Amino acid sequence: MKRAVLTTEPSFTGAGGDESPRTVSEAIYRRFREDILWGRLLPGTPLKSDALRSAYKVGISPLREALSRLVSERLVTVEGQRGFRVATFTVDDVSDTMETRLVIESEALTRSIASGGLEWESAIISSHHVLSGLDLPAGPDEHATRWARQHKAFHMAVIA
Repeated sequence: MKRAVLTTEPSFTGAGGDESPRTVSEAIYRRFREDILWGRLLPGTPLKSDALRSAYKVGISPLREALSRLVSERLVTVEGQRGFRVATFTVDDVSDTMETRLVIESEALTRSIASGGLEWESAIISSHHVLSGLDLPAGPDEHATRWARQHKAFHMAVIA
């Protein structure tokens, strides 16, 4: 069975961000992830499939695929016979994740500096220029999504 292709979401590729979602499940995954990260879906909230299908206007297959991806990222938990829930996090969980990222990204940056050339430097400058032209977001909206994508693109350029 082929997956439906979406063409309605604007692409942020030109701004150094992620490409538009190519499937319904990718679009739903991104919306769920954003809703969790921005606190629109609170930690511990049960994720009932009927309510989600209605709220997100999506079928069960893309919904399940998106939830499975979020489980693999530990943003959603699943319990047998109990369903999905938004994951809860402790201060220690967040601290551990940040410490791990610092170790990994520091090594990636060290390697990038050692092997980066003019193209690498140009990509960083270009990406920073776009990011610096965007105001810091005040809340969860389309601007915040664009800023977050460009912020990620800048950091990925630095460690590329």
